[in-house]
Amino acid sequence: MKLKFNNIIKNYLHSLNLSEHLCIIVAFLEFVLFLSPRDSPLAIHIFLLLFFPLLVREKSKNPRISKKVLIFYGIIILGNLLNIFSYFSNIVIYMGKTLPIIVAIIFIIGGIISLHNRKDEKANLKSLIIIGTFSILFLSNILYNNQYYISNPQLRNHLHSKTGSSRAEEELVLDITSIDIGDFSKITNLKDIEKFKNIKEIYIKGHARNIDGLFELEKLDYIAFYFSDSNILYSINKFRNLKSLKLEFFPSIKEDFILSDMPNLQKLYISGGDIVFLGKLNNLELLDLAFMDLENVDTIKNLKSLKILELYEMNINNIDGILLNDSIEEIHYRNSNIEDYEESLRDKGIKLVFKM
Repeated sequence: MKLKFNNIIKNYLHSLNLSEHLCIIVAFLEFVLFLSPRDSPLAIHIFLLLFFPLLVREKSKNPRISKKVLIFYGIIILGNLLNIFSYFSNIVIYMGKTLPIIVAIIFIIGGIISLHNRKDEKANLKSLIIIGTFSILFLSNILYNNQYYISNPQLRNHLHSKTGSSRAEEELVLDITSIDIGDFSKITNLKDIEKFKNIKEIYIKGHARNIDGLFELEKLDYIAFYFSDSNILYSINKFRNLKSLKLEFFPSIKEDFILSDMPNLQKLYISGGDIVFLGKLNNLELLDLAFMDLENVDTIKNLKSLKILELYEMNINNIDGILLNDSIEEIHYRNSNIEDYEESLRDKGIKLVFKM
């Protein structure tokens, strides 16, 4: 059996010429490099690419074709050398993962064209079987790795700075449980964030784009927004699994926005602005308010499960919303005028607790 298999391989190899052998070897090397957990240097792929113009020049009798191929290769090489400029960093980082695929495909196509031109049916059949099997394996690995490959350079750089680039990307992505995003960090674009399946906490500081991926993070239970665009608020109600939410110093909030329909939300922290947008949050147990000057707190009466109200650096002119809420047990405060209503609150059975 072993001898028969060796004869098949031997006959197959003898049915190919030197150019076709080279195509298969390069494609196989790229396949191995693609499967490697470490990112291979771009110079390796560029070196392998340089063999192809030689093949084209040897096989093609038309000098124009050779010239076009050389120009194409020049563009690829130039694009990869431009990584010294930050403007091209997005292209180069993405190219670092796709270049093995490009090189392999080019040489596979080159091998097929060479076989076709020779019109050797026996060689064609054998080669198509090998190349077809090889291509299926390659494609399946591309699709699998795409689940974890981060094309967004901001997230990708953050990923490697946190955990080191020597480990497989799948492991890196699954390790991240907390992440900072926004103008105060180096991340403003949330493209690919949905691939971080184990994220539990996200801190968004300033402007952030492409936040739709956040809705796919099933384990996410805490989000903090700092100085963020008020338009983000219109998407917050989609986070139905959130347990804690922090909103700090939002710009003016439009009157048509109501924060509600978040069945798992238990803790809400708001700094600056107003609380007119609070709707029915039936399971909210803690509300933390800071740095506000409020005419009234009427929306608090709708929070039927609220047990603890925290007031820091607050001035409230009318506390009827608190007095109409029968679930509040304690008010924690500091530098707030809530003491002015101490008698009414104690009559209601609400305990005042001063916090340093």
